[in-house]
Amino acid sequence: MVPLERISINKELVVECGPCQSQNEFLFNFMQEVLYVSACDPYFLPVEIEMILFDVTNRKARCKLKGEEFDLKKHGGYGTEVKAITYSAMRIEEKEQTNIWVIVDI
Repeated sequence: MVPLERISINKELVVECGPCQSQNEFLFNFMQEVLYVSACDPYFLPVEIEMILFDVTNRKARCKLKGEEFDLKKHGGYGTEVKAITYSAMRIEEKEQTNIWVIVDI
């Protein structure tokens, strides 16, 4: 949306998710909640996420989004914002490392 170097960390928002029935539901709900909290008035630009709780077994998560409120004078009107998270082609592949595929609507 905007170049990361233009975003300072001067505010934190807490996001919680869970419990969920499946891994895909967990991933979707977590990303949806981060998007929702970021898009609430005033618009928030997260640049860092600090995981406070990540319970894979019970599919619960809590994190802090770190960033600042959007300021048109500082950040400008650059890129495209994410409008929604989708289940379309969502995939979690666990091997030696975990790979996640998610398509977002812009």
